[in-house]
Amino acid sequence: MGHQGLDITLTSYIHLADFILGRMVHRLVPRLTDKQLSALSGYSVSNLYTLADGLNWKTASSAQWGQFLEKIADQMANEGKHKKAVTVKSAVNFYKPIAIKSTGNQLDRLLHCVQALEKALWSNTELQDISAQYGIDQSELLLWINRLSTLPSGILNIPTNHLRQSLDLKLEPAKRKLATKMLDRLTDLHNLGDPLIGKRAATQKQIQALIEEFPLIWIPGTYLTVKTASLPQAKRWLWFLTHLELADAATITHEKGTGKSVPSKSAQLGYWTKGLSNPTVIFSDSIPCPTNSATRGSVQINLNLQRTNNPLNPKKITVLYCIRFTLAILRVIGWR
Repeated sequence: MGHQGLDITLTSYIHLADFILGRMVHRLVPRLTDKQLSALSGYSVSNLYTLADGLNWKTASSAQWGQFLEKIADQMANEGKHKKAVTVKSAVNFYKPIAIKSTGNQLDRLLHCVQALEKALWSNTELQDISAQYGIDQSELLLWINRLSTLPSGILNIPTNHLRQSLDLKLEPAKRKLATKMLDRLTDLHNLGDPLIGKRAATQKQIQALIEEFPLIWIPGTYLTVKTASLPQAKRWLWFLTHLELADAATITHEKGTGKSVPSKSAQLGYWTKGLSNPTVIFSDSIPCPTNSATRGSVQINLNLQRTNNPLNPKKITVLYCIRFTLAILRVIGWR
């Protein structure tokens, strides 16, 4: 080999210990997460993945991590055989979530958002992590949390700021079936429109108004009873029940308005009977609420499942909870 003999070459010219040490360093490097590497190097996670391009991944797995750190060090020193120009776009938010949609029907997608909202309400939870996990922007999560606080107490039938019982829709087939039917019907109306209302935009406006006003007219402590002094709101609710095939289960009770210049009892009752195209509006003989100052009083619409031909078990009135829950969540999350 040009150095008198093999023994001289190996002992004086080939530094095997240096080679072994270098290989061992590659095997002993600490395992760091993407976030830790980004913080230490100053590069974004995206740029770190760019640096990983071109590495020889056929190398023994125990040495790959050291090879990667060596390349990062070369880049930081702006020298070495791995020199590569990297543009750091500090204005880019690499935590911007990918649009993730749960597989399945409309109800599955809605519950996907509910689960994200549930986690966002936990203490010591970073919205940034939930955003990345569920593919939902942080601004949307904050908006949902604010809207949730505006719902009347008990409308979700769960403790404040706690959505675990939303899983009832997954566990009970009857509730899930009715919620799915409701969402599918509203989706069809939203996309195709209702000829009885007019153009598709008018139907969409009708659906949006229904979702917005439901928490305001719902009577706390009931499954799905509403009360309103507005004829358009009452007509909208009956329209909704008609499309759910529950209109024949509706019982409408009129409560007389009070005041010095209100119409007579029969005139008030006639207003609602004619306006709702329903001759079965019942007048309530109970003492009217002193705060009911509406000129023509108000109506209360309840559901009696024993009166309907819909194949719902009358003993299972709790299935109506799923309609209330879904409408309330649509008010928080919006139309998906």
